Amino acid sequence: MSKMIDAIRNFENDTNDRGLLIEFTEPMAMEQIRAVEEKFDFTFPEEYSTFISTYGLMGFRNVNTDRTMCDMLAPWEIAEDMEFVLDAEGEWSGNVVVFQKFDLPDRFDFYAFRKNGNTVDVVSYFDDGAEVRMVATTFAEHIEMLVKSMGDGSYRNKYTPHLPYDKDAFDAAEQQKANQAAMLATFQQAGQFFKKYNNKESLLKAVELYNEVLTWFTSGKVADDHVFLNTHYLKSRAYVYLKAYCSQHYTPNELNELRKLIVDQSRYTLSLVPVATELPYYKDIIRACCNSVAWNMAEAATGTNELEQALNSLQQGLTLIEIPDHYFLYDTQVRILLKLERKEDAYVIVKTVLTQLPDFGDFQDIKQDADYKTWLQN
Repeated sequence: MSKMIDAIRNFENDTNDRGLLIEFTEPMAMEQIRAVEEKFDFTFPEEYSTFISTYGLMGFRNVNTDRTMCDMLAPWEIAEDMEFVLDAEGEWSGNVVVFQKFDLPDRFDFYAFRKNGNTVDVVSYFDDGAEVRMVATTFAEHIEMLVKSMGDGSYRNKYTPHLPYDKDAFDAAEQQKANQAAMLATFQQAGQFFKKYNNKESLLKAVELYNEVLTWFTSGKVADDHVFLNTHYLKSRAYVYLKAYCSQHYTPNELNELRKLIVDQSRYTLSLVPVATELPYYKDIIRACCNSVAWNMAEAATGTNELEQALNSLQQGLTLIEIPDHYFLYDTQVRILLKLERKEDAYVIVKTVLTQLPDFGDFQDIKQDADYKTWLQN
């Protein structure tokens, strides 16, 4: 027993340096242990029973994530969680008793005792499609190997124990995960400010945080095409909301600069959308960004050429109109056509939409317009 405790203490500093704390519960009652043995007609190794009844159940806690791992199961958990597993021949075997989960409690990664003739050894089973693997001939040997692997990080090689442990590769993979988590945390934080779509300070903070998210990508620390696109899209929407709901806080010159930001950001976002996509979310991005580009170009236009460019910018979105919720694109199209003095083309669209939806809000002003009424009579 002292050998196991010595092994734990010998590797404890190395384990702590990796951000893992070794923790123990209160000692288990021997009566509980014997009750489980009787229920399954299975005798635990005596060194295991003595260990948990003397020192309690051992586990490891990651101080960075506050997640626990390699927790030993309490006797009542063993009884409740007991699952027969496939042996090397693919047969169900009642000779394997799970006593320790490798990762989270609901993961099918575990260490177990296995009857092996007249002895009981320790095996592992990880949820990677692999068979039960031999780990150690005794519980003491298993504990020593486990704490050593926690100290040097080789526990991460659990799915490929037949391959040499590559510390640098695992460190790089863990750093990648940490970078991804930090990026997503900032992305989610930005979303909280983005929700306040009519508050200038909140929207500007969202833009600031979305820019921070994007630095994870430009630095090469993170690669995720979907989040990269989504961040640019939400940044473009933040600019749109600033102009739509907070224009009273901007001077005319500042509003012109905001229009340019909307156009540039929306165009760049469109360039990121996969070609010929059929995903509804990507279609939403195309419709929204095409509309933003066209509307703001038209507002800033000083001549026919610029208005024609605005109209052309709308075409991709127009091809994706599928339901009445998308008719805002028709509104933008009609307003640009009217600025181009192409009333016939504009009124045909208005009539088509109002025939289908007489109460379509964006066209109620045109519906009451004397010129439009005259056109309808001709």
